[in-house]
Amino acid sequence: MGDAPKASSAKDAVLVVEHDESLRRSLQGVLARQGYDVSATGSTLEAVEIATKTLPAAVVLADRIPATEATACLKALDDADLDSAVIVTAVAGPMERVFEMLRLGSVDFLRKPLTPEALMTAVGRAVAIGTRRRIERTAGKEARAKNAIFDQVTDGTAPVPPALAVVLGALDAGTVQIPAVPAVVHELRRAIRDPKTSLDGLAALIQRDQSLALNVLRMSNSAAFARGARNNDLKAAVGRIGFKQVESLVETVFLHQCYQPRDARFQEFLGELWRRSLAVAISMRILAETLGRGTRLDPSVAYVTGLLCDVGASFLLWLVSERAPQLDPRDCFGLISERHESVGSEILSKWDLDPAAVQVASSHHAQSPSIGASLYWSLAAIATELADREVGRRDITRRTRRGTAFVGRCAEELRITEGMLRKAADQLAAEYQSAVDVMS
Repeated sequence: MGDAPKASSAKDAVLVVEHDESLRRSLQGVLARQGYDVSATGSTLEAVEIATKTLPAAVVLADRIPATEATACLKALDDADLDSAVIVTAVAGPMERVFEMLRLGSVDFLRKPLTPEALMTAVGRAVAIGTRRRIERTAGKEARAKNAIFDQVTDGTAPVPPALAVVLGALDAGTVQIPAVPAVVHELRRAIRDPKTSLDGLAALIQRDQSLALNVLRMSNSAAFARGARNNDLKAAVGRIGFKQVESLVETVFLHQCYQPRDARFQEFLGELWRRSLAVAISMRILAETLGRGTRLDPSVAYVTGLLCDVGASFLLWLVSERAPQLDPRDCFGLISERHESVGSEILSKWDLDPAAVQVASSHHAQSPSIGASLYWSLAAIATELADREVGRRDITRRTRRGTAFVGRCAEELRITEGMLRKAADQLAAEYQSAVDVMS
């Protein structure tokens, strides 16, 4: 393996776990020449002991036969409560193995033979992640502490509180009214899709909604779109971010504002739902763009489908907050996981959205697609995996996760390669936080 371009001179610690002695020495040499403080071992059993002493920001872990070695090592590193970001390397294998390694906590998966460029890019990214984790721990923002409340999701065996039973009765009786889509959203949807719409016309429509106008301006000044001096002109803002991004922003703002509980306890969980939906939406759009026109997947439809797939959960959380505000929000998690898909499909049908969005909302947590399911369903299954990695919090809308074999088959069905997944994950990481910041 030859040398890669020079990395940062910072002495970040990296651990290489590679059974092939020749490759291990080569990896160790390349990383050391890039300025990393490298430890190496050929034993997965020794890896955790070394990691607890050296506290590496990144670990390069080889996956091999028997596959249980890398799996056990990943779990042991997690049990040791280290901040290290793990990169798994392996020869050719099934896509389901990639998803399994990612689910177990690795941040990347590289195929052998490794190129110096791919290795250094992955290690640089992993070191940044590991360093960020360490900083967050020091600042008291460790993800597990944030997730503690989500570990208390009900398993559905507890008796239904009387107040929640009233809400269930109203749902079953059909007396719950679904709020209509605001007229300005309908008009904006039509205008954005009309090739005759001008910048002036679209800006004038956006101006009618103060919150939307503010968010368009904020996005145009975000790191992704800012060009030079700060912009305060709405027409220029629309020109900067483009009609397609404006369409996505319209839907995002609408969902963000649609079901806002007045109770701060419910707002916290709604915020988590919204952020996860945003990550799924961005992932679906990125994957659709990556696949191109040959698959007939429209990135705009993909984005809206991902954004609104859990709209039923948002609605139910809001409904309970309105009709049974005395309840602990966690008391309705069972209701949400059980009913949000049917409620969501009903909502999207009444909103007259693309049939693909309705279909995905109705069964996006199923263990297999329904007969006649569109490719957007498989795309959503893969995007959910990417979102899980990015958001990192428990999803209160589902009880179980799909098997890695099934998600791998979805990727193969769409001809999504590991390289595409890696690129999508990188792009999601770059876009997600910026989008959250704009909407905050």
